[in-house]
Amino acid sequence: MAISIITTVPIVAYPCRLSLDNLIFPSKEVAPHRYMQFALNYPRARSIVEVAVILTCAYALSIGLPSVTVVFSLTGSTVSTLNSFIFPSLFYIKLSDWQYWWEPKVRL
Repeated sequence: MAISIITTVPIVAYPCRLSLDNLIFPSKEVAPHRYMQFALNYPRARSIVEVAVILTCAYALSIGLPSVTVVFSLTGSTVSTLNSFIFPSLFYIKLSDWQYWWEPKVRL
């Protein structure tokens, strides 16, 4: 059991760390704040800190939540809203020959 957890943590943490890194540092040349400029010079230390933050947040959530049904209900409500309202509209706009309502229908 412990071996499977140890081997899956890097697989699960890498996409989350990559997304967090791209969110905090969208440009790898300029930091979003001058106090964070040192983090661009040490990418290995930055990735270790990011993984530590991700694992700490996951651990705190797992300890703090009374049951896993809270996570399932939040995930289900978010995904059902996307599936019911947002995705069909996006698919219609993408697949149809959609025109803006303010554009004239007939050219003179």
